[in-house]
Amino acid sequence: MSHWIFTEEHKEFKKSVQKFLEKEVSPYIEEWENNGEIDKAFLTQLAEMGYIGISLPEEYGDINTDIVTEAVFLEQLGKYGTGGIAAGISYHLMTLSYISSHGNDKQKSKYLKPSIRGEMIGALAFNEINNDLEGLKNTEVRAEQQKDDYVLNGTKEFVINGISADFLCITVITDYSKGLEGISSFIVDRETPGLKIKRKVKKLGWRGVDTADIEFDNVRVSRESMIGEVSKAYKYLKKSNQWFRVIHALLSIGLGKRTLEDTIRYSKERKQFGKTINHFQALQHKMADMAIELEKTRSLTYRSLYLLSEKQNAEIESSMSKAHAGEMIKVLTDSAMQVYGGMGYIMETPVQRYWRDARGISVIGESTEYLYKLIENTLKQNKRIEINS
Repeated sequence: MSHWIFTEEHKEFKKSVQKFLEKEVSPYIEEWENNGEIDKAFLTQLAEMGYIGISLPEEYGDINTDIVTEAVFLEQLGKYGTGGIAAGISYHLMTLSYISSHGNDKQKSKYLKPSIRGEMIGALAFNEINNDLEGLKNTEVRAEQQKDDYVLNGTKEFVINGISADFLCITVITDYSKGLEGISSFIVDRETPGLKIKRKVKKLGWRGVDTADIEFDNVRVSRESMIGEVSKAYKYLKKSNQWFRVIHALLSIGLGKRTLEDTIRYSKERKQFGKTINHFQALQHKMADMAIELEKTRSLTYRSLYLLSEKQNAEIESSMSKAHAGEMIKVLTDSAMQVYGGMGYIMETPVQRYWRDARGISVIGESTEYLYKLIENTLKQNKRIEINS
């Protein structure tokens, strides 16, 4: 973490986070993967340590620092919380961030305070944001206004924390004729009549967090459940997604560090032809490439983090960060599997878990292809560089 954006306080905070996660996460990863959901006791521990809602307003929690401090926590969570633990906690934090940024005081008091105390967990279901106008024809959930209420019908797919969540932040179509400008967002309590778990999703990676398809069958919510104004969710998400992309990139950096450290250590232990394999030039080059790609991601991500910490627009930079991180971590973990050889292919070796978890970053949230399109369109509009059509 040697980078100018981090102060001595950040570095000391990193040490305390590492110590905590090494003790309270590492020994239980296999158990939590088998259980397939976030351990509520661990969530309570995070809350007691002050790690939930680090950058949220002080009136809703015990502390209020900045997103750089929260980024330190998230990166270490990515390193130690393999197996889906990091994904589950980070999506909970993204939910809180969205409510904090765009919700009203009543919503913040109802959901942020107990969440920061570890008493509630949230989930995001924002699928529509990755669709263009044509894609909205098959959108999952639509809302029909009935006096002061809205009635929701449809299905949200691949909702991380969907089973264990006490509440969900969801986007719905309130005005199809407006396309992406017709999306609104709501907070829906888990126990609302008509909200049902349609299917528990089995995943290649991120097995330590539950994921579900959620059905909305005439789910009635009040206008007070709407986050912000009607048909403004696309505007809100344009801003919030910048931080969400950086979060995904930070998790990738943490996982990349863990993978590289384990790979180097293994190369110093594994012997072939009478010497440890770290003496073989081909593998030295492979591990050097891993380190280089990881450093590229760090530079892109910390640049985005700096812009956001300064309240500046980071649309392009955050898109680049997640796009590069998603591709980097696939290559890095695959290279690690190659260095491990046959040992990397057996379930007893954690590198297989790193490889499985890595595969999700480039497709979950916003895919690499979507981000590339977004980057190109944004650059064209801003005329920051010339791009051939």
